[in-house]
Amino acid sequence: MRERRRNGRTGTRIACVIIREATAADDAATGELRVRAYGRRYAEQGIAVPEGRWADLRDAAATRAQATVLVGEEAGRLVATVALYPPGTKDNESWIENAVDLRFFAIDPELQGRGFSKAILDAAEEWVWRAGYNTICLHVRREAKGIARIYEARGYRRDPHGDFVVERGDVHLEALFKRRGD
Repeated sequence: MRERRRNGRTGTRIACVIIREATAADDAATGELRVRAYGRRYAEQGIAVPEGRWADLRDAAATRAQATVLVGEEAGRLVATVALYPPGTKDNESWIENAVDLRFFAIDPELQGRGFSKAILDAAEEWVWRAGYNTICLHVRREAKGIARIYEARGYRRDPHGDFVVERGDVHLEALFKRRGD
């Protein structure tokens, strides 16, 4: 899939972003992209992150073992990624029956604001609908209001029934979902 976008705020043009399914050859770059993107968010919010979280972010191979991982590539460089966990997979955290769980959404921190979020999320939603699923679920940290606004602008709605607190007790995740046609 190819997208050409013009960002109204800066006029920066995305030369050509190709969205495709990740392969084993992408695992290291995907993991490092996730670490950079999440690391920046965590630092901006003053969040202390346990080492296990960094390992989870880096382990793109484990993600691919359960989920479809999409990557966005511009000029041979990975700039975006997202994982789609189908119903029934071990790490699917959906609270709505037969929903795909969207996780590990990340954009290269140096390239944010250039339309990559829209491109990869458009492709993710298209993948889910073409696969025959009708609902996408996801979670965002309670403190991550900016990312929640991105999803809400795309038609995702809050559902407190899917909220939960991570085991260690200091991470509160808020649930959002989108149904086909929303």
